[in-house]
Amino acid sequence: MEPDPYGIPERFFGPLSPELPALIGRVVMLSTLLETKVWAFACSIANEPQSEYAATNVSENITLSKKRLEHYQMNVKERTFALKADELLDDINTALSARNEIIHRVWPKSGLDEWAGWKHIRKNNRVSLDEISGEVKWTNWSSYSRHDLIALISKMIQLIDHATELVAEVGSIPRRDNLL
Repeated sequence: MEPDPYGIPERFFGPLSPELPALIGRVVMLSTLLETKVWAFACSIANEPQSEYAATNVSENITLSKKRLEHYQMNVKERTFALKADELLDDINTALSARNEIIHRVWPKSGLDEWAGWKHIRKNNRVSLDEISGEVKWTNWSSYSRHDLIALISKMIQLIDHATELVAEVGSIPRRDNLL
């Protein structure tokens, strides 16, 4: 068996539709840009230098931003801004969780426009299958269609656009000192 054009042997995933890695690659690229927008937002409402947030993971930047937004309650404009930003951060978190569900799977079952992949289940999230034998479900299989992945890509594009607008809007909101 010859490897694919990028050198991946067929024995790793079986015959692989070229569309699956192309779609997953786009999810990865867009999620990285989305994480950068969260970083830009966290920097925009902070009083520290941008370098303070450069190596911070996206979950930390979301948590930090949400804590800072609690202090934006001085007037209707600030409260509206804080509510909109908080909702956007929740939507971004949801999209990034969906990204994780996709990129952390092994994809041995490839179809034309639907693929099945598995991943391990963390110990604290495992479900007992049989109380008597103690057998536990430790892997999770899910199927995704071309439509599912394109929907996530479209959602990420929308979130990137909204996050870009939100970062620009921060400039019209006064920064708060000593927020944390």
